[in-house]
Amino acid sequence: MKKNQGKVYRDKLNQLESQLTAENRHYFDDLRMYMSMAGLLLDEGELNMQLYQLEDDLLAAQADGISAVDYFGNQPQEMADELLANTKKASGKSLFGMILLVVGILWGVNLIGDFSLASEMFLSIPQYFASALLGVLGVGLLFFVMKKMVFSSGVAAFREIKTGIAIGVVFLGVIAGQLAVALLLVDVGIVRIPFPVDVLILGGLVVGLTIFLVKAGDKLFYPVVFFLYVLLALGVVQRLLAVDFLTGSYWHTLQSVVLIGALVVWFVWQMKVSRGNQ
Repeated sequence: MKKNQGKVYRDKLNQLESQLTAENRHYFDDLRMYMSMAGLLLDEGELNMQLYQLEDDLLAAQADGISAVDYFGNQPQEMADELLANTKKASGKSLFGMILLVVGILWGVNLIGDFSLASEMFLSIPQYFASALLGVLGVGLLFFVMKKMVFSSGVAAFREIKTGIAIGVVFLGVIAGQLAVALLLVDVGIVRIPFPVDVLILGGLVVGLTIFLVKAGDKLFYPVVFFLYVLLALGVVQRLLAVDFLTGSYWHTLQSVVLIGALVVWFVWQMKVSRGNQ
């Protein structure tokens, strides 16, 4: 598949979806969610192309008064599994890039978090590698859980609640694992990064991540980048306070207010972008 082919078909899918009736949209949303979650290791372009063809066929059937259930049947999971089994696997390069993106974002958040909380930066190399492994496993588990919940039995409202609880458990498990690793490896393989080298490294990391995401054209990660810039700014203030370039206790209060405000903005923005990306 050509570069960005997956995004092209994803945009086409979103455009066609608005033309479906409420009943057909609900049916196709479940089908699309299941195939997207189950197709984590498949070629995104080919997967989205198949979904686009299915949605286009459904629109044609809808124009003839045929519902999604009548057209595709009442066992969409079986149909989806058959299609997935015949979909091309993602290339090694694509999978490596996906893992690198997950690890890069996780390390970026950890690095800038460490940078913003102390006046001097110390890193545990083993902790960062263990954190990366937990992050990749967490993402894989999250996709697996979401796939399992799509066609789970029960009333739709309760199914959504179960899905939310399951996702919450996965997130809490990953966070607990990260905290455990941080406590166990806090004094192992420590590397000190002095000021202002830490500012240059972290600044370059955030700018590089921003350029990468802007070029990728996926707005889903924009709120994360915004929050990283806030953490970077707080870290710079922390270091300026340590060398007495900035003075006054109100700076600490201001840092807390900015951090809380940034968290609220990030959460609201992330929810809005996530809904728009579905």
